[in-house]
Amino acid sequence: MLDRLRASIHAAKMAWRSAVFAGRPMTDSTLADWFGVGTSTKSGVDVTASSAIQFSFVWDCINVLAQDIAKVPLILYRRDRDADNSRSHAKDHPLYQLLKYRPNSKQTSYQFRLLAQATILLRGNFYAWIKYDGRGRPEELIPWSFSHIRTEQDSFALKYWLRIKGGSEVQVPADEIFHIRGLNLDYNGLLGVSPITAMREAIGEGIAAQRYGAAFFKNQARPSATLSHPGELTDQAGKNIRKSWEDLYQGDNAHRIAILEEGVTYTPISITNEDAQFLETRKFNRGEIAAIFRIPPYKIGDLERATFSNIEQQSIEYVYDTLMPHAVNWEQQIWFSLLSDAEKETYKAEFNLDSLLRGDSAARWATHAQSIQWGVRSPNEVRELENMNPREGGDEYLQPSNMVISPYYPSQNAGQGKTNGTAKQSENDRVSRF
Repeated sequence: MLDRLRASIHAAKMAWRSAVFAGRPMTDSTLADWFGVGTSTKSGVDVTASSAIQFSFVWDCINVLAQDIAKVPLILYRRDRDADNSRSHAKDHPLYQLLKYRPNSKQTSYQFRLLAQATILLRGNFYAWIKYDGRGRPEELIPWSFSHIRTEQDSFALKYWLRIKGGSEVQVPADEIFHIRGLNLDYNGLLGVSPITAMREAIGEGIAAQRYGAAFFKNQARPSATLSHPGELTDQAGKNIRKSWEDLYQGDNAHRIAILEEGVTYTPISITNEDAQFLETRKFNRGEIAAIFRIPPYKIGDLERATFSNIEQQSIEYVYDTLMPHAVNWEQQIWFSLLSDAEKETYKAEFNLDSLLRGDSAARWATHAQSIQWGVRSPNEVRELENMNPREGGDEYLQPSNMVISPYYPSQNAGQGKTNGTAKQSENDRVSRF
């Protein structure tokens, strides 16, 4: 008990130091993050990352976003500045394998990104230690528990401290930390804000409604009631009747036929779920939580206003308005933290979100056909997108015969006549027809 008390006091001191050095006032929510308890909301619910993730709508939103960030390819590209400024997969760079397949010895790329994005959405920040190889290139990204790291602000930079066994701390250089931040409300932009903390009132209201529903059905949806006796009962007699009733007709015995003696009457007094608009409240909570995370309602099971015509448009908006900001946040932090100054001009990591915009097979192949017809992609590039092997001659780009450079382009054809068997025309005529 004494050891636990000392640990709590030490944690409080560290929380206070972290808040002071970071230029942030110590609040109840800051202490809640350190001690694992939440700040009470007006609904009477303490909201923490642990309690919020048990709320079904919060779980759905975080799960959808984290899975989508984790499942799309994350590719490191090399830009070829000596040729035509094209780019290619930088497969010979250690970071390529680290981002796409295996960031560390215990996780796949999918598992790592799933954990990281979920942590950002819950905590506002994600930390990983960058292990470098002998050449100074990232070799592993090892996630750190939120409770094991402390930050301090030094001017416009952050210092990172890692808690190790025994309660002691060691400072870790900032260039060894892969730190992805969520939405930030501080002027210095050094730490992200937890959506759970910022929107705890809305989440607390939803958790309270969920708990009410669970308690309601725990009692087999039986309303509270009164048992009335025509005579006068002693306190002990009343207790005995109540206990007998609960033993016989609640829980697993909820729907048994009751036999009332000596003029006892049963009168329900609780309002129904419909009167309390319980279901409407749950629907409102679902939409409100979806709005917090910018998730289309149909993705978390709300199909009330979904149609075949608008789901496709909602999916496109979801990719561009919800997923893309998270993807850009990842891409720029990778560029900032995992590439050397010399590599920043040549390499860039990008998420391939095209797979989320492919649509049904008919629409997808119609798009492929147009991209080949207009010379945007070669047949082999399309085959690669469809996980098909390349074919001979498939690297050639097609060009529509009616889309060649106009013969009336004034800078190249001034003073010349049209050569396709037509009469020679004036310069003004050529320019006007262009």
